[in-house]
Amino acid sequence: MYTINDYLTSSDVNDLIELYDSLESNMAHQDYNLFDVDKRLIESGLRKTGAFSKLEQAAGKDKKLYSHYFLDYLPESFTRSHTDNVDDVVMTMVTILDETGLVGGETIVHLPYEKRVRPGDRYAKRVGDDPPVGQEIIPRVVPVTVGQTMSYDHALTHGVCQVTEGRRLVLVSWYAKAD
Repeated sequence: MYTINDYLTSSDVNDLIELYDSLESNMAHQDYNLFDVDKRLIESGLRKTGAFSKLEQAAGKDKKLYSHYFLDYLPESFTRSHTDNVDDVVMTMVTILDETGLVGGETIVHLPYEKRVRPGDRYAKRVGDDPPVGQEIIPRVVPVTVGQTMSYDHALTHGVCQVTEGRRLVLVSWYAKAD
C-alpha cells in the first residue's frame, strides 16, 4: 500500500527547488518507465539541505539510501504503470515540490481487487471461473499536494498520468534494506 505524509517544511521544499535549479538539465525521451522528463541526479556531496536527513529518518533505521533524483514533468511527460522491481530497492518516497499550472500529472496506483459478497440481484460476466481476486486491476488517482511525500513498497503498481499543461517537479528517493 502507500502513505502520504508531511515530512518537509515549505523552507525544505524551497531549498530542494534551489538545488534542482542549480543542476544541469538532463532531458530524456525515455528512461525505463519515464517518458519526456528532465531527470537530474543528486550526487551525495549536494545533499546538504536538512530535507534529505528528514526523509532518511522517515524511511526508518531498517533502510539505507539507494538514490535521490529530481524529475520534472513537462507537457507530454508521463510515467508508465510499473513496479520498482529493482533487486535492492524496498521503498520509494516521492515528494511533490511544484505543480505550476499543472493539468494532468496525477499520481496513479493499481490496487488489488478483493473478493466481496455480491448482491444476488446483479449479474457477473467474467473470463474464467473466478473473479480476479488479488489482481491489481483497480486504478486509483492519489491526491498528493506540494510538500507532501508519498511512500510505498517497491511492489506497488504506480505511474503518473501524462501532463498536458504546466509542470510537476518531484524528488524521488529510493531506499534499500540496511545491512
